[in-house]
Amino acid sequence: MSILTRIKNALKPKSYPVTEFGIQPLEFFIALLRACPPGTRLTFDNSEPESFVHAFQRWSHRSDPKSFEADYYTVDAGLISLAETLAGRGELQLECHFGISSPDSRLLCASWDDFMVVKLADDIKQEISRQVA
Repeated sequence: MSILTRIKNALKPKSYPVTEFGIQPLEFFIALLRACPPGTRLTFDNSEPESFVHAFQRWSHRSDPKSFEADYYTVDAGLISLAETLAGRGELQLECHFGISSPDSRLLCASWDDFMVVKLADDIKQEISRQVA
């Protein structure tokens, strides 16, 4: 690795999962899903990757049945298990602009700009910290 590449990497901003928890974004996403109560809703602000739409179709909900992308995905043990499996195989593509709300509509997480800006509910942050400790 050249000295210029090393300098660029050193100056490159670190993502929230790295600076806050010392883990990579994909690990953070899985820990985040595990920290959420069953029935939580995952909503993407931008388009979710096509592979995500296909893989998680069972958990998707659409107000327009003809729409390819979901209005939201319901998080449960099955979705988490599949996400873990796909992540372990390097096959989980993730759009990092999303929101997660609890079954009672409380905001649990909002993420923008490739996990550079993340807002977490205190209880979710504590649970993720417990998982990665």
